[in-house]
Amino acid sequence: MLKKLNQKQNNHLYWFGMRESEVESCRNIFQKTITIFGNGEDNNICFREEFQKNINHNSLENIAVIDDFFEEHTKKILEVDPKAQFCSYNQSTVYHKSKDFKQHSIYVNEQQLLKFLNNKFTCKEYFKKIVPILKHEYFKKEEIQNLDLEKSYVLQNQTGCGGEGTFLYNQSNQNEVLKCLQSESTYLVTEYAENNIPINVHLLISQSQVIVLPASIQVIELESNQLAYKGCDYISYQLIDRGIREKVVQYADKIGMELQKLGYLGVCGIDFIIFENEIYFMEINPRFQNSTTLLNRGLVQSSQRTVQEWNMLCFENKEIILEPFEVPYASYMITNADTFAHIDKVPIEILDDIKKDVKYEKDSYICILLYNQLISDSVSNLVSSQKKQVY
Repeated sequence: MLKKLNQKQNNHLYWFGMRESEVESCRNIFQKTITIFGNGEDNNICFREEFQKNINHNSLENIAVIDDFFEEHTKKILEVDPKAQFCSYNQSTVYHKSKDFKQHSIYVNEQQLLKFLNNKFTCKEYFKKIVPILKHEYFKKEEIQNLDLEKSYVLQNQTGCGGEGTFLYNQSNQNEVLKCLQSESTYLVTEYAENNIPINVHLLISQSQVIVLPASIQVIELESNQLAYKGCDYISYQLIDRGIREKVVQYADKIGMELQKLGYLGVCGIDFIIFENEIYFMEINPRFQNSTTLLNRGLVQSSQRTVQEWNMLCFENKEIILEPFEVPYASYMITNADTFAHIDKVPIEILDDIKKDVKYEKDSYICILLYNQLISDSVSNLVSSQKKQVY
């Protein structure tokens, strides 16, 4: 059982997020949590329970449905609690919601700064003066059709999270990928770095501090020709050469100090890849991460505040005194396209697990498998070999 700190609930603070597991370590600081996935327990209101339907939250077709759900519960909360304050998993979404939601949201950066950081193109060009990035070009669809397909390429939209809009393009899937590309759009094109190791690291940024939290290896799979995020492994990351890990911290700190100059506050995630003993910057996620759940477990077990609480202190410019801690966990995200048939390592816990029968949409999220051991071997057997790629 996860140890809980003696946290004091803010009677006016509400969490809006994707999954109830995001705040499993700090539920006590929120009056209610409003999420897409969860079990409707412990003051959780979730779309899945309310509509008995599991939707693909990454699908553009569901954006309006999700917004309507959040808007409905925003109104209900404000009717009974006019002093309500909203804290969001992804602060960028605050600016796409109603006036009431924006007025009651806290711990949010300026909209223009968030737009800049969410744009993979402008962000990469800006930070290449600070840290290494892979050689890349910008092509339209017709130019992509002329690429030398003796090589493989990664094609990226300007925005997107969880791998949405990031395609692996090669001779075997040329026609399938081209059908997904928009003629009027521009794509960032990078030659595929074979056998790279994708890394994610959290930062905490205040006006006076930049703190780099422990990093994880990202588990990436090829789904519908897109490089999709499927989990993280903090345990395997410790097997990487110490010199490389120190350089990850060095690069993350450089980026953090630049973000601080730009006025950014709070938590963010940075994606790198390790390739041929160098670290290359990929993108910035100005939000909490799926892996925040695992970080929080490590923090709580070392009797420290959670990332959500540190995030609040960053905006308040209060000193963060963080003691060294370990994150002895790995996770794997299950969608209804996956199978449990070949798991060779038993998870210690299943997060956000469905407790009853619900309708499933294609590629919808089901749950997270939590491990206290590295998962590289088990993940490789978890889904069919033609679909799986772990870097």
